[in-house]
Amino acid sequence: MKFIALFAFCMLPAVAQAALFTCAVTRRTDSKAEYAAERIAKEQLTVLLSVDDNEDQNPLNDKASISACDVTGAEGKTCDTYEVDKIVYDDATKLKKYYNFFAQVDLQVWPDMSFVLNDGRSGISYGSCKVSEE
Repeated sequence: MKFIALFAFCMLPAVAQAALFTCAVTRRTDSKAEYAAERIAKEQLTVLLSVDDNEDQNPLNDKASISACDVTGAEGKTCDTYEVDKIVYDDATKLKKYYNFFAQVDLQVWPDMSFVLNDGRSGISYGSCKVSEE
């Protein structure tokens, strides 16, 4: 009976792992100016990176999306979300780069969890991320 239970457990499909990176923006610049710390805090600027493991043993083939979020008075929290077209790992710098080619958005995350987001519209955001398993 134990063998049958073990066999049945082993035959269950593997559950894909998903991770959500919540990245707090601490500095932001665009073509006009650098954002004041008060504005960043008021707008609650955050970047979300969702990564879904596709279980093929190559993390560069995972599915991912990038969301740039802020809070405005009338609309509340809004996010612009971009599906990631390509993930690249740079051996020299030990960072992962996530690209959406159409919107020209790219996100770079270092091993210490610091990040840089180029939003494709002359804006650059910096800060650090935390990971939570979904």
